[in-house]
Amino acid sequence: MTTYHTGNPLGSQDPRDLFDSSENLDSAVNTQSEDTWQDRFGKPRKTWHGIEKQAQIDIDASAAQATALAEGYRDEARDARDDARAAAGAIGPLKFYDTYAQAMGDAANWPTEGLIEIARDETRDGARTRYRPNGSALDFVVNLDQLRLDLLAAGGAERVMVRQAVDAQVRSVADVLTRDLINPRMYGGHWDGVGDDTDAMMKAHTLANSRRVPVSYAGISKFCVQADARIPVHTSVDFCGSRMIILGGVEAAPSFDRFNTVFIISDPDCPLVSVTGPVLASNLVRGSIFPTRGLFDGHGYAKLTCALQVPDRSKAGTMDYSQSFKVNRHSTVSHPLSTNCSAHAASIKVEYRKTSNTQLLLKSISLVEGDWNNQRVFQIERCNTVISGFSLLFNGVGGVYDNVCEIVVVNDASDIRIDGYTTTGRPTNKSVGSYCLAIYGGADILINGMKSITGWGSVGSNNVNGIYFKDCILNRVDAHSSGHNIFVDGGELHDIGIKYGWGGGLIKASNLILYGCSAISTRDDYGGLFYGTLFVIGCASSEAKSISIPVVVDCETNPIGAVIPIQAPNAIVQGISRIGGSQAAVGEIAPIAIKVRQSGDIVYSPSIVSVKGVCSSERWRFSMRLDWMNFSGNTGSNFIVEVLDVSATHGALPTTGVTGYAAFGIQPTSRAAISILCSNVRNIALRCAREDVPIIRMADCAINEVSVPQTAPPRLLISGGELVSPTEGLGVLIVGAPRLSVSRNYTSMQGVTVSPDKRWDLSKVAAMSGVLVESGTEQPILPAGVTQLQALNGWRQWS
Repeated sequence: MTTYHTGNPLGSQDPRDLFDSSENLDSAVNTQSEDTWQDRFGKPRKTWHGIEKQAQIDIDASAAQATALAEGYRDEARDARDDARAAAGAIGPLKFYDTYAQAMGDAANWPTEGLIEIARDETRDGARTRYRPNGSALDFVVNLDQLRLDLLAAGGAERVMVRQAVDAQVRSVADVLTRDLINPRMYGGHWDGVGDDTDAMMKAHTLANSRRVPVSYAGISKFCVQADARIPVHTSVDFCGSRMIILGGVEAAPSFDRFNTVFIISDPDCPLVSVTGPVLASNLVRGSIFPTRGLFDGHGYAKLTCALQVPDRSKAGTMDYSQSFKVNRHSTVSHPLSTNCSAHAASIKVEYRKTSNTQLLLKSISLVEGDWNNQRVFQIERCNTVISGFSLLFNGVGGVYDNVCEIVVVNDASDIRIDGYTTTGRPTNKSVGSYCLAIYGGADILINGMKSITGWGSVGSNNVNGIYFKDCILNRVDAHSSGHNIFVDGGELHDIGIKYGWGGGLIKASNLILYGCSAISTRDDYGGLFYGTLFVIGCASSEAKSISIPVVVDCETNPIGAVIPIQAPNAIVQGISRIGGSQAAVGEIAPIAIKVRQSGDIVYSPSIVSVKGVCSSERWRFSMRLDWMNFSGNTGSNFIVEVLDVSATHGALPTTGVTGYAAFGIQPTSRAAISILCSNVRNIALRCAREDVPIIRMADCAINEVSVPQTAPPRLLISGGELVSPTEGLGVLIVGAPRLSVSRNYTSMQGVTVSPDKRWDLSKVAAMSGVLVESGTEQPILPAGVTQLQALNGWRQWS
């Protein structure tokens, strides 16, 4: 309709454009024959007449659809009405027959009034039906089993609708049965503890996985499943207290290379992904909380690997450094990087698994011991998973199984919680063994109330960072390779305790009772490298079989060392007491022992070894053994040794006390500067043969012995306390060493009481003040020319 077609842009005030717009608007609004018009830019537009026409078409279509739906509902209503009428009319006296044929063969005896009921009507799919006699024929009245037949028909459960409450929505039977919970009984099965239920279980879990709904074993008291069923589980499962019996699973040569597995718990949306690339060097220093930034920023599990070398299992070779992490928002990890990896920033490998959006819960199941010998039950390969109320029960026969089993396994996952896991373990011979819980890559794992003190081991792990045991009773917590930040708080440890191969961060044992085991000790493999601290606090040790208790932190039974230089752990022990044990003889309490493996090994010394607060109500002597003769030191490094607040009931023997080990033939090329402080220690013998120790302080101690080198001695300061009975079985004990004329290293005593014992030789002491020599039949040896009065009033060797 446009006349001028100027092509001017929108908003033009050209009179020709105003004319064309007016002309077009007149046509668009007033035409009764055209459905469209063209604007002055040539674009087609609907006229008002066209809009009305299209609206009528849409209204007619919607009305037709609504009418069709209404007709369907009306037909269903009519059917329901007819069924109701038939049921209402199907009353009266009844004569019963088993089959339709039986009824037809007995026509002579049909009642003249009333109905015929057939239990299994072969003419209507075996339904229960009723007929009204009509001469020699039967007129159909009602099918009493129509609902059952409708449900049994193909797709019947989808078509039959139910309303579960007055105000509830109408849903199909299939939706009710399979959208809320899946029960394996829907697929048959035996459920008698004898027949194989694997097929029904596999089908039920497959359906639940596809519909993302939980599985319930309600109504099932026991089930049998094939040892290697490998049933995929993607949704929560309530086993409802059922008991699992494993079928088969007996292998001729069980090994850790391949396991039979019952359930594999995973999330297909969160697979394990591997990436390699650079990371900022500043994010790879020791203590960094962003070690995976740029490769994986969270949220989920990650394992970092780089070319930094650490000892392998044999200690004769090496392998790449690895450390697992829980990566939170903004790529912040829960526990930091344990050592400096910045030299390898150009190529960092990260394997990660994102956290699943929903928590998966497995609960209330028990497992009975059997002959299976190479078994996994729950293999967890997803983050955000909980196991609650799982027990492995003793079968009562007392058999020892040659087996390699890992009952619950975590593979590369974080945010795992295990509550109330009770197990008798899996007794075995010494060549193979089983774990009740095994972890191959895990972070932020919480175990509450686990009980497992028999069998080969409770917990075995590799690449774990942040594992928490709370109020557990265990025989073993075993971190083989890359064990970082392990916390065991409350409960008991039996026979083995916490062991590690190599790792970092913090291993902490707190508020525990130790039965016949160390709190923390090194394994016999990997070399004992540790970038961090072993910390024991508030523990009581009970040993009914011996007068002594195991070393609380034991790096002596399996000494530290490997083919490459390694770092020894810091060690802190606080608040240790002994309970139980024999009172007939004097035992030994040794909070810490750290030893270098062999000559030629380079083991960097700890930064600190500290003992504070050791006591016992029974007879005991105090010991601590440190390999300060053979430790190496980094440039400028320091090694602090503290012994504080220790109250041994008996004096030292030549085999007890704070001592070192014999020096190797090959001595370290450099050593850390060591300082020793002993304060408020009762019955202490200190023997330090190192010639380069700067200072030793003994404050308010009851001393049995303090021995230092006579050449290049340390500065020895003894203040307060007393020299009590010397170490049993030894002769004259020299206190300190001669002062060198140009050295500040000398021995001084201030405010010390000396017992009247001739075995005390104080002749090397260079300064005295407030030293009181008690009267007695024997007297100690004082420096030449020094009287007891001078020792009390003050004396020094130089003017």
